[in-house]
Amino acid sequence: MEIRKNSIENYFSSKKTTFWGLLKSTKKWKEIYNQTESIISLIITVIVMIVLCIVYKKSTFEDFMEMLKILDMFLIESSVGMLGFIISGLAIFTGTITNKLVKNVDTDQKIDSLIGILFSFYFIGMVIGISIFFYVTVYIFLTSNYLFTLKRMVGVGSICSYLYAYMIFYSISLLGTCIRLFFVSYKYSRDE
Repeated sequence: MEIRKNSIENYFSSKKTTFWGLLKSTKKWKEIYNQTESIISLIITVIVMIVLCIVYKKSTFEDFMEMLKILDMFLIESSVGMLGFIISGLAIFTGTITNKLVKNVDTDQKIDSLIGILFSFYFIGMVIGISIFFYVTVYIFLTSNYLFTLKRMVGVGSICSYLYAYMIFYSISLLGTCIRLFFVSYKYSRDE
């Protein structure tokens, strides 16, 4: 039996379904810098950094560091909650996909699109996971005697701000993805 290029059979290999295999085949890594979510995140990052610089100049160093610790702890806690939201969303999402739907999508040679939609959850889950570890590392530095200069604060703050804004807006875009999957499910689950 010959396997088509865009067939569900191509994904039965564990190499193809690893995070890195799917990242390479779907090219989702490009979404970190060339999507609407990334542009909005960049704008928000610039605004947040301007506000942080103003607050830095108008407050004592100890008060500013305490505020950064509180903000970082908020990032950690809310990111863990967001990861739970993504995991439950994927569970609900995959629970609605029937064998008939997969068979019809596969027959129409559009399985790569369906895999790409599902991988969006995996992708943002990985971004959130990496972000949590980054935030924890920043928190460790904030509670140590390591001296944060304005340049370091702007650099680290920009990464934290961008990742957090990106996670929020990408997660919101997944809601639109769920709506699109509803229509895909309707189209491909009909009796022909």
